[in-house]
Amino acid sequence: MKFEQEELDRRAAEADRARVALRRATLELIAIRGRLIEQHKSRKDEDRSKRPDRSSDRSESST
Repeated sequence: MKFEQEELDRRAAEADRARVALRRATLELIAIRGRLIEQHKSRKDEDRSKRPDRSSDRSESST
């Protein structure tokens, strides 16, 4: 199948636009993942601070 140069240029430009869109989406997903990880860590830390410290209870009761 033989393509005209104009058709090749059009397809190359279309492929470039698709590649840029995929790269942008990938970077957005990476950023979202980072934010979710940070949210998870902060929630985990909040949960720890809300719970009573059981290790101090154990050390006091063993004396």
